Amino acid sequence: MGTGTEPIRVLHVDDDPAFVDLVETFLEREDDRIDVETATSAAAGLERLDDDVDCIVSDYDMPGLTGIEFLERVRAADDERPFILFTGKGSEEVASEAISSGVTDYVQKGIGSEQYEILVNRIANAVEAKRVRDRAARQERVNTLIRELNRRLVAAETVTDIEGAVCRTLTDAAAFRFAWIGEPDPESAEILPRASAGDADGYLDEVDIYYDDRPMGRGPGGRAVRTGELQVTQRLPDDPAFEPWQDVIERYGYESVAVVPLSYGGEREGVLAIYADHPRAFDAEELSVLEELGETVSRALQAAETRRRLESRRAAETTQRERYYRTLVDALPNGAVALFDTDLEYTVVGGAIFDDLELSPEEMEGEALAAVHSASFRDTYLHHYRAALDGAERTFEFEYAERQFEAHVAPVRDEDGTIVGGLSMTQDVTERTERQRELQRRERVLREMYEVVSAPDRSISERIRRLLAIGTDALGMRYGVLSRIEDDEYVFELVHAPGDGLGDGAITEGDAVPLSATNCRRVARTGETITVADVREDAEFATLTPHAEHGVACYVGTPVVVEEGLYGTCCFYDDTARDRSFSDWDVTLVDLLSRWIGAALDRRARTAQLRTQNDQFREFTSIVSHDLRNPISVLHGALELAETTGEAEQFDRCRRALDRMDALVRDLTTLTREGVVIEEAERLELESVARACWATVETADATLRIEENATVRADEARLRQLLENLFRNAVEHGSTSNRTGSDDAVEHGSTSNRTGSDDAVEHTPADDRRAGDDTALTVRVGRADDGAGFYVEDDGVGIPETRRDEVFDRGYSTTATGTGLGLAIVEKMAAAHGWTVTVAEGEAGGARIEVRGVEVD
Repeated sequence: MGTGTEPIRVLHVDDDPAFVDLVETFLEREDDRIDVETATSAAAGLERLDDDVDCIVSDYDMPGLTGIEFLERVRAADDERPFILFTGKGSEEVASEAISSGVTDYVQKGIGSEQYEILVNRIANAVEAKRVRDRAARQERVNTLIRELNRRLVAAETVTDIEGAVCRTLTDAAAFRFAWIGEPDPESAEILPRASAGDADGYLDEVDIYYDDRPMGRGPGGRAVRTGELQVTQRLPDDPAFEPWQDVIERYGYESVAVVPLSYGGEREGVLAIYADHPRAFDAEELSVLEELGETVSRALQAAETRRRLESRRAAETTQRERYYRTLVDALPNGAVALFDTDLEYTVVGGAIFDDLELSPEEMEGEALAAVHSASFRDTYLHHYRAALDGAERTFEFEYAERQFEAHVAPVRDEDGTIVGGLSMTQDVTERTERQRELQRRERVLREMYEVVSAPDRSISERIRRLLAIGTDALGMRYGVLSRIEDDEYVFELVHAPGDGLGDGAITEGDAVPLSATNCRRVARTGETITVADVREDAEFATLTPHAEHGVACYVGTPVVVEEGLYGTCCFYDDTARDRSFSDWDVTLVDLLSRWIGAALDRRARTAQLRTQNDQFREFTSIVSHDLRNPISVLHGALELAETTGEAEQFDRCRRALDRMDALVRDLTTLTREGVVIEEAERLELESVARACWATVETADATLRIEENATVRADEARLRQLLENLFRNAVEHGSTSNRTGSDDAVEHGSTSNRTGSDDAVEHTPADDRRAGDDTALTVRVGRADDGAGFYVEDDGVGIPETRRDEVFDRGYSTTATGTGLGLAIVEKMAAAHGWTVTVAEGEAGGARIEVRGVEVD
């Protein structure tokens, strides 16, 4: 579900009709702003591409035109609307070609709804970004239009000049095709054209427009006259009030119109109609500007009309003064106007901006510019006024009373063209300047963020630190924190702060506090961005540790999501409360930072996971390729001998080789696939698990004895694997009576090059006595002496002290049939619990394997 309200119309092009329908269903269900129109080829997509389409989504591999060729056709028409390549054919070559051709985004098809959610997000972001750019471009066009209109109004002297200048200026702008000014005729109730400009002069000859209640008086022109308010029709073909003129507007190609009421002064009224050839040509900001434009033009018309009346009455003022007034009334009335003579003294001063300044126009009149203005103003700007007296026109900006002004100075000439003074026109451009500066600041912040996130030579932690620094600077905050939330604990993972850390060193990176004591607990609870401009005014935050102990006075935080789960928060603090709420830009910035940090951490986690999987795979293939070589060789040799001699012994050798290969594959699979860390543990009876494991191991005539039972916390499957391998190792290696003859000996130890003689362990005298003894082996299980674990001990040949550091190496074995992985599996199963495994000598001289770090009851 989108958060905006403006509809998003999407053209989806894919040669698979079923997939097109599926995508349409997903997109419109995921975001109710989206309306999808479909096409099954690029050619059909080009035919259906009209001005109402906000975004194009296209497959790459299609008959006829490919997605890239479709994109190039669109861009060749100077069409910059968002174009997203949504394809199942993913490669760096395709992505590079798409980027080179001007693609907006590149999304790869996938199984499940996640890719459609990504696609919806990309569509919404791309359309919003395009609309922001369009609004900025429209604003710039409007500003340019206003500046040009102001310039022309200054040059216009009569009502006719002003009307013509207004119409020409509007139609000179690319957005408008035709403009005309009309005046209501009270006798006929018809609106009679007075001036027009554009590419359709014949339009006014084909239409009759009234302002009474007849059908031809119900259009926007008639309504504007009757109500005195701006009227707009965004889609002329759909407006029933335009029914009398539908054929004409269709022939001229007009799609939208705005009508602005004008005033000539007194009871004389008029209208300014502006036509465009595309629907929805006037957004709210432009309509607001047009309303102001109507007021400006009205004042200029009123001024011109006033001047005409003054001249017609042939007042007793001097010709020089008349020219001053004529120039004055021609000037923009929505600022300040000042006339100065050739001695650089103000003669006439006035304007609306003086209502907000301490300067008085009456006090300025008759004073020299040098006396009115400060020394710094004189040194910086007075030469522009002198240049006007030399015939030049100058425009400059200056600051006064913490506001920004734009001034334009020009010479004033008499009827002979002689310069008799100068005119200064000043406008308050503070808000415009502030908007420009804010846009520049935001652009700088986004550029800095982009440079950080795209820096390949920096680690993720370094980039996050820099992003936190950028965020604190852009938000005007003191601290920036990336936290990690583990259960109910809040860990300060990365901190950007002046000095030693938060609270002047009271909290540093790595410190952990209860989540319930932090401001971020609300973010964790709601999963939403939280802003608090003044902590004192928030009943919950005011009682928490950050405010009570560290003086945190304002806060903004947002969740960081990694692998679709809450990782932590990205938040910013300051010890000074704000006097106003956080702006939409502030919230957007924090959300952007959080999203990138979450994506970076997600990539890091996935990369680490892939690296571990690759390492495990390489380990598996390396051991398999090495350790299977010998039993395969034995199998080949035995088969050849069996084929030649027919001896049954050779078939026995084949079976033993196959058994060894099966054991190798089983043990290697266990070693490489089992998880590294257990997720849940339970309370288990050691004796019960041990006896169950003993029953599953081939133990010949060996005996299991439980010396002391214990209850341990463990994962049952991992504990069984650990005990089974210890029992198997004791039976296979503890007694010489169970070893296979030397004729089946194969290479042992995949991680070393030990020969058969190397596999013979060094026996103690007791071992030598038992070397030929067929007495059954006894395996004992009991609680460790210190109670911190358990042991498995046999009374077999034991493990020499010099070899005890090697027995856990993968591939180490002292028998011809062993895989050399049993104790490696034991160590891995223990490590999964956080336990340690050591080798010692048993009471009877056999091997004693001790497992410690176990939680034992």
